[in-house]
Amino acid sequence: MSLLHLKGRVLVKSGGFSTQLAKHVGDKIVGDLLRGSRFDKENPEAVTQTHLDFLEFGADIIVTNTYQSSVEGFTKHLNLTKEESIDLMRESVKLAMQAKNKYLERLKDCNRHKEP
Repeated sequence: MSLLHLKGRVLVKSGGFSTQLAKHVGDKIVGDLLRGSRFDKENPEAVTQTHLDFLEFGADIIVTNTYQSSVEGFTKHLNLTKEESIDLMRESVKLAMQAKNKYLERLKDCNRHKEP
């Protein structure tokens, strides 16, 4: 994880997404030109869980799983059309947002259980 200084605060940003994602999908990432980007399509649950991992480990900022995403890469390696490739990149953003919402819901649940 890397640190970002903002208005006197230090925020923790997620990093090493593919490394953490590999814990959920196994060795399928090793040697893959798309790294983890293909899993936005092939295993979105693992992508969401990886975002949740970073949030639960204390990240204040998460980044989308789009490091190796491109229309060219998706058309060549996933046989997607240009439109489908763009939609998959949008889906990557949605997966990060879903993870954030799930994490915030879990925090609310924890706080509810702490209250008398």
